Amino acid sequence: MVSRWYLSVYGSGLLYTIADLRTENTFKYPIVGVGTGLEFFNGMEANISLAQPMITNSTPAERARSMFLNVGFDIPIFEYIRAARVKGKN
Repeated sequence: MVSRWYLSVYGSGLLYTIADLRTENTFKYPIVGVGTGLEFFNGMEANISLAQPMITNSTPAERARSMFLNVGFDIPIFEYIRAARVKGKN
């Protein structure tokens, strides 16, 4: 049932911060995270990651309080739609 296990390290919002292209005033800090997940035989994925905003001049306690857990279940919806269209034409 499981076709792949993976680890990931990611950053979010880094370029927005560097180029100051933020569209929301509430977005103040880029985020870095590390996670792991499983890809199943049908392309669906379940994953979990731990992320933290990159807050400058923060104490270790403040950084620990700002961390958050992300749990995701990803469905490759565009691939399913494409396959349904192809099947519908046949």
